[in-house]
Amino acid sequence: MVISFASVFLNILRFFFCYQRDEKKPCQICGNNANDDFIMTCFKCRVTREHIYCAKVLFKAVPDVWLCEECRASRGVIFINHDEASASNQQSDSESAK
Repeated sequence: MVISFASVFLNILRFFFCYQRDEKKPCQICGNNANDDFIMTCFKCRVTREHIYCAKVLFKAVPDVWLCEECRASRGVIFINHDEASASNQQSDSESAK
């Protein structure tokens, strides 16, 4: 198998071009691309971008791996907010103790 320099170079150019385009896309919730350090890009589709403070599931920091709502639905993945889950469990425990 022979790999030409030209094909390697073209693949590198495509990668950097796509990466640069990805950086410029705005948040799909608010439409703003300000605060780019707080924008998550979907790990699967690489299209959806949301600020951590605009997403339905709020994050304190940009996670290493994040799936947009559409990709989560296609894979059957859900996120559980552990703070809400523990508060709900504490409430149900106190009600069952009565």
